[in-house]
Amino acid sequence: MINPDSLYQFLKSRDIEFYSGVPDSLMQNWLLTLQRNSTESNHIIAVNEGAAVAIAAGYYMGTGKLPVVYLQNSGLGNAVNALTSITDKEIYSIPILLFIGWRGAPGIHDEPQHIKMGRITEQMLDVLEIPHFILEEDESQAFTTVENAANLALQQQSPVAILVKANVFSKQGTDTRSSEYKLTRERSIDMILDGCNVDDVIISTTGKASRELYELNQNRATPFAKVFYTIGGMGLANQIALGIDLQKRSRIIMLDGDGAMLMHLGTAATIGQIASDNYVHVVLNNGCHESVGGQPTEGFDIDLCHVASACGYKDVTLVTSEQQLQEWIAGSLNKPGKKFLEIRMNAASREKLMRVPGPFTERKELLMSMLSIKP
Repeated sequence: MINPDSLYQFLKSRDIEFYSGVPDSLMQNWLLTLQRNSTESNHIIAVNEGAAVAIAAGYYMGTGKLPVVYLQNSGLGNAVNALTSITDKEIYSIPILLFIGWRGAPGIHDEPQHIKMGRITEQMLDVLEIPHFILEEDESQAFTTVENAANLALQQQSPVAILVKANVFSKQGTDTRSSEYKLTRERSIDMILDGCNVDDVIISTTGKASRELYELNQNRATPFAKVFYTIGGMGLANQIALGIDLQKRSRIIMLDGDGAMLMHLGTAATIGQIASDNYVHVVLNNGCHESVGGQPTEGFDIDLCHVASACGYKDVTLVTSEQQLQEWIAGSLNKPGKKFLEIRMNAASREKLMRVPGPFTERKELLMSMLSIKP
């Protein structure tokens, strides 16, 4: 296995010292090393993968030095525009070393949302004309691969990718950041479910929020029937909710995350201007990408409520305690009007959470049937 500290030092010895990206669980241990050894000036956790590529392009133009961008392969879609219209050798010809977590790699068991992307990742890179290498578990071979990829990127003056499979990096401890907030995401979801009506449509963002919602709902005496668990498409669940909301059939309870909302922050403007008064947008803000390792977001550093107000949400509330959440549920949830609720919480979650089982086409069809829609 590769020691993450050794890789960091190896890259540093090659004058590669700048990193930007969106966290991925396969690189969690390496990313913890980056967090320990870097500052805001040389490591930027971007809101989305395209932004990370653009940041890296700016760094290269400002220094002439090779930057690193890390991402999960599911984020390649977000990065395609930047890779083809900014860094490509037919446009500005900018070298970048891409570390891509290879979720769903052929022959390796993974969750359903990763299977197709895992199968076509190499094909996508080929179509993008981005040369790629596969990172070996043997450290000396891995460093040779990294050096070859870095040299090729500089030689061709264009991006080169390194695919990272599961269990390549050795464990380097965990993120021990503390939080002033006592509420957990699971407790917050449970309280919100207690305040929901049987006809509500409940939609959750990808990651542990959907897993917790699924388990909590399954354990209720009468589970909610109109539920959609978004298992992929980070940052897009609130737009799925908007598409359903526009039909004005039921109240929408949208359970979002801080990282997910920040990834496509412009969606708040669309919701604020177009969503009906039945739309309830709840952001479960724990200040980090907890589902993939706990890397920080800007969730605690910016005012999401002011963003929501500026975008057109009329009923905007921030809660930071269980008592405040209970008061909001009792006093505001069932009042008419489009709502935005930010709940600030800690990053704790239970181990061995259940995963939402498929087939997911059946889950889609079940929701549609509950909405009296025939596919």
